[in-house]
Amino acid sequence: MIFLILLVTFYLSHASVVDPLVLAGAAGSSVLCLGALAVSVRGRLPNDRASWIQLGAEAIPVGLVTALLVAFVVGLFPERVVVDGMIINVYAHWLGLVGGVVVSAGLERIVAD
Repeated sequence: MIFLILLVTFYLSHASVVDPLVLAGAAGSSVLCLGALAVSVRGRLPNDRASWIQLGAEAIPVGLVTALLVAFVVGLFPERVVVDGMIINVYAHWLGLVGGVVVSAGLERIVAD
């Protein structure tokens, strides 16, 4: 879901004309992701106030990291790739961002204990 948010951010910041079909596809993908998440946690949702508060507290860092990644996408992938005769390597930035997301997802399994 976070990767989808980053892709839409990249698209919106670089597309000269926003295609509604692309945004509809992203929205549909988001609905499918949320549906899969809802099915996977069915029966395990919190049932009291304290558990919901705990769940919200655990979701705050996820939201903050997502906001940080969105800021990185906006900052690391400029609209103008040629500045003062020098080319900004957008592909290297993209590879670094994707690599960072993949490595952090892999490390999350190790440090979750």
